[in-house]
Amino acid sequence: MNTIEQRHEKKKKSHVLRVVRACVQIAFFIFLPALYISAFSDLKIVFESITTGTFDLATMLPQVIELLAIIPVTIILGRFFCGWMCAFGSFGDFIFGFAKKVFHVRYRIDETSDRVLKFVKYGMLAFAIAFLWIYNVPGLTSASPWDVFGMLATVGAVPNLSFVLSNLMLGFIFFILIAIGSAFIQRFFCRYFCPLGAVFTILTLLRISRIVKPTRKCGNCRVCTNQCAMGIPLYKKESVHSGECIECLQCVSACPRHNINYHIAGSDVRPLVAGTLAAIVITGIYSTADLAFAQTNDTAAATTVAEASEAPSMNAGSVPSATSGRAAASSSPGATSAASQKQNQATASAKPSASASQSAKAATGYKDGTYAGTGMGFRGQTKVSVTIKSGAIIDVVTVSYQDDAKYFQRAFSTLSSRIKSSQSSNVNVVSGATYSSQGIMEAVANALQKAKA
Repeated sequence: MNTIEQRHEKKKKSHVLRVVRACVQIAFFIFLPALYISAFSDLKIVFESITTGTFDLATMLPQVIELLAIIPVTIILGRFFCGWMCAFGSFGDFIFGFAKKVFHVRYRIDETSDRVLKFVKYGMLAFAIAFLWIYNVPGLTSASPWDVFGMLATVGAVPNLSFVLSNLMLGFIFFILIAIGSAFIQRFFCRYFCPLGAVFTILTLLRISRIVKPTRKCGNCRVCTNQCAMGIPLYKKESVHSGECIECLQCVSACPRHNINYHIAGSDVRPLVAGTLAAIVITGIYSTADLAFAQTNDTAAATTVAEASEAPSMNAGSVPSATSGRAAASSSPGATSAASQKQNQATASAKPSASASQSAKAATGYKDGTYAGTGMGFRGQTKVSVTIKSGAIIDVVTVSYQDDAKYFQRAFSTLSSRIKSSQSSNVNVVSGATYSSQGIMEAVANALQKAKA
């Protein structure tokens, strides 16, 4: 094969690489848009459980599996999750590509300023750990641009703009600013502000993958540097092992001399194979985590039903029905700590006595019957029915909801027990499913309002 044919073949492979990456980004944007939220939420939940001494592998298996889906792949191959699978990062790419094509805008920030600004994301991570994970400072949940993105930008759902403007105004302002910044600087949020990106940047210090580009063949060309989504000065480097690299591989596709290769453990590997493999592995392990969650949820539900048969004075809650799940879950960081969850779950699992039921009757004054209630969840309206017997809440059943089934059921399986135990809708939300929790609590409160004597 002569030189011209070799160049034509490499150009064809580069085009295929761009197309496949774009297809992967679109697929994850549509079908797994909340993956980045889930990853950060899992980190929070595991961190809280470890620091409070309440970590239990059996109950936290889904979260552990989900973390294992990303962390080992990131350590070995690099930040393919960021470059190929993160919906928020892809959203930034879409905005940048649109602005560049239509308005021909692109702002090039100088290398020194770019290097300094990239430290800001570590400050964001420290802020999240200190104020959102450890102290759970109230009021900060409204500042999350991730939650706003989840409500407005998921394919196939009507944007809930009124709820966002009423409850997440600060987050909405941040979201708009990020969108504007993304129009001028590619991966604006990923470069400078993403706390999850800060975690991955640290993890990839151990990675065994490299982008290799002999500078002797480059001359004065800076095409790869100009195309780098993260602003890495590639023209200076023979080998790229920076944790800032998100493995978008735009440099590989853009190089006019086809001088850039992707190496794993010193061996030349096709970038297309590495990227596709990373996407398949992460998706496969996340599917396993969903199965683990379903099994955990089914076991908890079976235990609840068994307890109900032994406690005639107060029946256990019904298993929630997945009537209309939509992919986009909230991981608002203002949720309760793992220790508080465990304590509440232990309280909820205790079988109430007949005297407790009589006390509840006297305290609540609810009229016997079954009452419907509605509330606003993460994606839309949540409907429940609440059954009152002898003046006490004995059953909470899901009628319909519009949130993601996985996160809604995580919230419902815990909250239904808490509500029946406390005889009140005013209970702690479930960490990692804050807005689903709030929708359930609001719906129950609405039903109880109708049951007032």
